[in-house]
Amino acid sequence: MNNRGFTLIELMIVVAIIGILAMTAVPIYSAYITEASHAEANTILVDIAAKEETYKAAWGHYLAITCADGQIPPYGQRQPQTNGNADFTRLGFESTGSGGIFGGPVYFGYCVETPEGDSPQEYTARARRHLLTSTIETGTITSRNRRTVIYTTAAK
Repeated sequence: MNNRGFTLIELMIVVAIIGILAMTAVPIYSAYITEASHAEANTILVDIAAKEETYKAAWGHYLAITCADGQIPPYGQRQPQTNGNADFTRLGFESTGSGGIFGGPVYFGYCVETPEGDSPQEYTARARRHLLTSTIETGTITSRNRRTVIYTTAAK
């Protein structure tokens, strides 16, 4: 009688190979997910910059948008906070529905900081998210004297 099948050793070797492949794939996948969330932040920051310039053309100054630490989501969690922010609505973002850039939950808390005064002529837009006990900034857009500079920093 001819026995056909795999021995236990052969099956263990296959399982070990699959485990090694999985160990190499997980860091690559994690990097891909991080990169995708950074793309969200950069896209929204660029859109905030465009909306701020439009707002300044209409009103003569930039609009500050607060982002309290309590509104910044923990690492890996999404937040609906930006949808209902009245300042974002004043800036021109669609606050509800799927048509606007904030049509769904976002991974970062967004804010725009302006200097104190009645008519700020510069601003800094930030995308922030809590990482355990610290806060990371994925992107920062600074506009001074009609120059817009985009800084992108990686999560650590």
